[in-house]
Amino acid sequence: ALDEVAAEKGCTLTERARIQEEITIIVETAKAAAARAKARKRTFVIGGLLLMSAAAVIGVSIHKKIPFMRALDMASLPVMIGQTVGRWGNFFNGEAFGHTDKFELFGLVAKTPGAEKLPWIMQVNSYASDYDTLTVHPTFLYESVWNLIGFLIINGLYKKKKFDGQIVLSYLAWYGFGRMFIEGLRTDSLYIPGTSIRISQLVGLACFVGCGALAVVGRILACKKAKAAVVAEETQTENEEK
Repeated sequence: ALDEVAAEKGCTLTERARIQEEITIIVETAKAAAARAKARKRTFVIGGLLLMSAAAVIGVSIHKKIPFMRALDMASLPVMIGQTVGRWGNFFNGEAFGHTDKFELFGLVAKTPGAEKLPWIMQVNSYASDYDTLTVHPTFLYESVWNLIGFLIINGLYKKKKFDGQIVLSYLAWYGFGRMFIEGLRTDSLYIPGTSIRISQLVGLACFVGCGALAVVGRILACKKAKAAVVAEETQTENEEK
């Protein structure tokens, strides 16, 4: 169609090539804008769900007179299971997949030649790929497996926790660490405006470092408190025997 119009207007081959290039740029820009809009919509939905979930936990903890951090501990493991299962919704929708030719970490780009030959690499053809068949990393699967492993580990530690809040902090640190790397493959990331830094990677790093540090410090303080209580009890017992 473009060639017919160009011929009618008497355009030269150079002019036709320039027009075709401009059209391609416009189309690619529109596709990128649409992808960003979809990513923002998904982010807002997830953010709303998290806020509503937090509000529900606060309400239950107040109503049942349960310490807030203890309530968060109880809610963390079901959330991990929900994420493990929920990520498979991305599989059925053909979304949340990753590049096979590169990996990004805080603006640094590493090429990954040969990744498309990995046995678990998949192909998608959906709205998220503009109905083009693409060979991609199943990042939804990576995150699902990561959450499942985290659930098994943290659930095993639940009865051995030393303080209220240890479980939720461990969950956030675990999830943040995994998401930080998995996000480096995603094709639909949101970036900090004017930079090449992915927002989810920065949030993941903050969760890993911040919550991980709080979990370690909290455990150390809880152990010291427990040790001091044992010493005080032994001292009291000795005084009573005297």
